[in-house]
Amino acid sequence: MGNPNKAKVYFRAGYHGYFFWSSIGLYLNAVTIYKQIGGATAISYIESSTVPNDYVLLWGAESSINFSAQRRSPTRFFYQYPLYEKGYVDEKMIEEYLDDIIKNRPRLIIDTKNPQTPIFDFPIHSQAINTKIAYLQSHYCLSKNLDSWIVF
Repeated sequence: MGNPNKAKVYFRAGYHGYFFWSSIGLYLNAVTIYKQIGGATAISYIESSTVPNDYVLLWGAESSINFSAQRRSPTRFFYQYPLYEKGYVDEKMIEEYLDDIIKNRPRLIIDTKNPQTPIFDFPIHSQAINTKIAYLQSHYCLSKNLDSWIVF
């Protein structure tokens, strides 16, 4: 009869190995999709339309574009999924996000058309939030389409 501890170790290693290897395919698929949806085009456009100290907002949690283009986000919420999570987000967080954008005035706002982070459509609405959204909508206009993304 074999050592039961060795069997547990082999089982756990195989179990974790299976999930690790199966996730590599998902990762490679995500990278391929990312490259197809505006990545290289957006980076080139940002680099040619802004200077390094400009703020650029990628609405839709595409922080890798800011990183690749070497441009700063106007807000700490460069990853915006939490702002759309009912039960997590509150009015104060949304107002902080919008205040940061208004204060830091990004040179570009790029709507990545991410269905999980629809531009200006938060799960919480208030007079203050609506006023800030109206301000942004009046100060940014459609400038260009980058593949399926929209630049303001």
